[in-house]
Amino acid sequence: LNLSLQTDATDLLGGYRPLDLRALSRPLYGSLLRLFPKLFSQKKNHSFLAALDKTFRTQAWKRFSRGVLQACKMGIDKLQSRIEASASKERAEDAASAPQNEERRDALTSAAENVGRTSAAIKRIRIEDAERDVDRLVEWKRMEKDARRFEKQRHAIQSGAAGGFAFSF
Repeated sequence: LNLSLQTDATDLLGGYRPLDLRALSRPLYGSLLRLFPKLFSQKKNHSFLAALDKTFRTQAWKRFSRGVLQACKMGIDKLQSRIEASASKERAEDAASAPQNEERRDALTSAAENVGRTSAAIKRIRIEDAERDVDRLVEWKRMEKDARRFEKQRHAIQSGAAGGFAFSF
């Protein structure tokens, strides 16, 4: 190992680069801003988003981290509830289409046709909505994982355990 004055830090660290918390939080905050409006009303949650934006701008990382984790929990809970409701609704419809409920099925079909859609089209739309919710759930869980990693790095940096640095690998 060459330890002359011209030795680059990357030679010692093996190409890992130290990051500050602002650089670590930026992609996490971007993910939240992208996913949040797809699931929640921005108008109804204006105060929450404003508070989170303030914590980001003022670099109040502990509160920022808690806010992102709270948003992740709310998003994951909401999507899981939607997926469970969709599955139970599908089970109920399957039971309703059993031969003993032919009259009910005919009434539902004619009502659906009156609105311009067949029951198969409605079922397809519900399946697409459920698949979209599953995809969103995966994104929210990925963001939660990133938020937990950020919280660990924040704690390490602010407690001094990592000497004031986090490393990107």
